Amino acid sequence: MFIDSILKLRKATIVGCLGCFLASLSTPAILFTDHAPVFGAVVLFYGWWGLILYNFSWLANFFLVAAFVNFRNKKYTRATVKSIAGFGLGLLSLRTKEWWFNEGFSTPVIGFGIGYYLWMMSYFILALGAIMAATYYASPPSSSE
Repeated sequence: MFIDSILKLRKATIVGCLGCFLASLSTPAILFTDHAPVFGAVVLFYGWWGLILYNFSWLANFFLVAAFVNFRNKKYTRATVKSIAGFGLGLLSLRTKEWWFNEGFSTPVIGFGIGYYLWMMSYFILALGAIMAATYYASPPSSSE
């Protein structure tokens, strides 16, 4: 029973996390008034430019990869810490006020699309799954259940 439960939890966490992340790449992530939205894949590819403007939210992707690897290797505490840290870095995206489509001028950001929220949900799912898995391993249910 315990083995089935933990395997289902691990599978649901992996599918949920990857599903949200991959869906975030193909959906609008940043919205503008006078320009088409920027999709998640574009933000992933060009987001590192934000480091020049002291916006470190793009670095959250490294935390997601590290947390995912830790989760796959059953290092749940590390996965929890890294996914929560990545979530925190991802929240820095909310400080983004402009996006540069060219070197001449910036375009004001009016909000964030579903891609941003799916991206953030991938961190939440991974953190929640890692916390639940760590709890299962810390106090496995009795064999009478």
